[in-house]
Amino acid sequence: MSNPGVIKLVRNKYGNHVFWIDDNIGESIHIHLDQFRVDLTVNEFLELANDLESVLNYLFQDKGIDVRTIDSRFLNYQLEQILDISEVAQGRAKLSEMIVFDDLGACRLPDSERVRFLENGMCCMKYKERESNFWSQTNMFRMKEVLSLIRSKGYPFNDEFIMIEKDRHLILDGWHRAACLYYLYGDIEVPVQFVSMNVQSESYKRFLPINELKKDSNLILYGAGQNGKNYKNQIMRFGYNLTVWCDKNANELIEIDGIKIDQPSVIKKRAYDYVVVSVMDHSIQEEIKSELVNNYGVELQKIIFA
Repeated sequence: MSNPGVIKLVRNKYGNHVFWIDDNIGESIHIHLDQFRVDLTVNEFLELANDLESVLNYLFQDKGIDVRTIDSRFLNYQLEQILDISEVAQGRAKLSEMIVFDDLGACRLPDSERVRFLENGMCCMKYKERESNFWSQTNMFRMKEVLSLIRSKGYPFNDEFIMIEKDRHLILDGWHRAACLYYLYGDIEVPVQFVSMNVQSESYKRFLPINELKKDSNLILYGAGQNGKNYKNQIMRFGYNLTVWCDKNANELIEIDGIKIDQPSVIKKRAYDYVVVSVMDHSIQEEIKSELVNNYGVELQKIIFA
C-alpha cells in the first residue's frame, strides 16, 4: 500500500540550497537536500537526531552549553555565533535591560513588537501570521505556546534559560520567553545565561553600541546605507539626538525617511558628542577614521564604529 499522505516537517533554505524533511505516512521519513534524498524509518530518524545532538554537545562541551536547552531555530541560524562563545555563566537580569531585534532594528524589550503584540491582544496581522521558526509555526502559535508553558510550568523550565550577550544584554536566545515574562509579570529580575563572545560577528554589528554612548548624547551618523538606516532607527528608539546624518553620496540620496542627508563636510559646523560610523567594512572604516580626524577635526575618542 502506498502512503496515504505526506506531512512536511521542516523546510529551509541555505544559500542556494533547499533543505526539507517529509513524513511519508506509512512509508518513511524523507530528508531532502536539493535533488539528494535519504529515506529513514522513524526509529532511524530519531537515532540520527540523537547522534547529531551528541556531536553538537561534544563540540560545545568546553563552553558549558547543552544544545538541548537552546531553541532549535537559534541553533540553526546562529551556529557560527555559538562557536564564537567563550564562556557561559549563570546570572540574573531585569527584563527592561534586555535588548532585542525587530523590524526596525534593536530596541529595549518593553518597546519591542513582541511585547506590543501581546499587550494588543495578539491582533497585529503582520506579526501574527509571520513564521516564527523553520517548521512553519506562526508568531501567534508560538506566543500562545510559550505563554501556556510559563503559566503552567514556570520559568525556567527544563533549564531553558534566556541567553544574553554579557556586555550588551542583547538576547541571543529566548525572545519569546522574555516577552511573555514581561507581559505576565512586568519588569522583574529573572535568571539568565550570560554569554561572553570571542569574536563580534557581522550580524551583531547591526546593534548600535549603546554601551559606548552616554545617555541623551548628540550624535552625528556617518553612512546612509542599510546599516545606516538600521542605526538611525535605533538612535531614535534609544532616545539619542540625531543632529546630522551624512554620507558621501548625499547629492544622490537627498533624504531618507524625511531626514536630510548631508555631506560629511557639515561635521565641521555642528556640535556633537559622538560621530557614529555605520560602515562595517574594516578597511573602509580606517579611511573614514583618517578623514574624520584629518579633514574635519574629530577627536578619536568621539568616533564610534560598528
